Amino acid sequence: MSSRVCLVTGEVDDVSGGSVIGTTNGGRTWQQLAAPPGVGALAAVSCATAVICEVVGSGNGDSGAIYGTTSGGQSWTAQPAAIVGGFFLGVACPSIEVCEATGNEGMIFGTVNGGASWASQQAPAGANLVNGISCPSTTTCEAVGYGSGAARTSDGGTTWVPQALPASVQELNGVSCYSLTRCVAVGIDAIDSGRREVGVLVSTHDGGVKWFRRHIPKGMDDLTSVACTPAGVCEAVGLGSTTAIIGSTDGGRTWTAQPVAGAPYLLGVACPGARTCEAVGQDADDDIAAYRTTDGGAKWYRQRLP
Repeated sequence: MSSRVCLVTGEVDDVSGGSVIGTTNGGRTWQQLAAPPGVGALAAVSCATAVICEVVGSGNGDSGAIYGTTSGGQSWTAQPAAIVGGFFLGVACPSIEVCEATGNEGMIFGTVNGGASWASQQAPAGANLVNGISCPSTTTCEAVGYGSGAARTSDGGTTWVPQALPASVQELNGVSCYSLTRCVAVGIDAIDSGRREVGVLVSTHDGGVKWFRRHIPKGMDDLTSVACTPAGVCEAVGLGSTTAIIGSTDGGRTWTAQPVAGAPYLLGVACPGARTCEAVGQDADDDIAAYRTTDGGAKWYRQRLP
């Protein structure tokens, strides 16, 4: 993707199913795009170019499904991969040909031919919900979720190696690797001194040999997604009592709260430019919402959606 072209996936409602919207002018205008055929709900999207993308979610019969486009979302084709009785949750495409998709029941699928065929891969024992994945190269990927916590492949998915996380980190929702060895992951702790759930953020600088828990601003109850640029500038989003966005300029070591109006609950973020990021979710009235920054998070402004 580029800083002007973005796609967002989600679900309209239980009846209408999945939805895709897109912009080609940096969010000044958004339009409804074609929905994949027979889609139930869409959980994630990854685009190797401005027009070649993969989306994942659930399809007919509540089975996980993957769809591809070569027209920037104007049309979609169902691809030969499915989680029977399950659903896909994350996808990462480091090239036009290579993609990895993750789902529930610890499922991981990979393609090396642009989605013409997908092969199931062996996830670490104990993996349950594999919520997010990031692939800094066509052979190296980091996957996070609930169960095994974090796992890495360095051979294109032939083997996945589980990694140890700091104590009390229960579930990770998203991960972003801005180099082969440097990654940031976000999620939620089950309890905070026995009282309530709180957001959690961890990072690694050695490919996951060690993960370190990082201090985040108070009031972040949940962190859902993170995006980092190659320079190590990161944005993380979620749900908080005072803000829904936090930012880092040092590869995830330190974080500060960033202002965003409307007390939104943000579910996804992408940073296609050095200082340009797009965050999506819902506002306090449960309406779909999108926010954009072009100054590294100093200011976020809301965009008009279809």
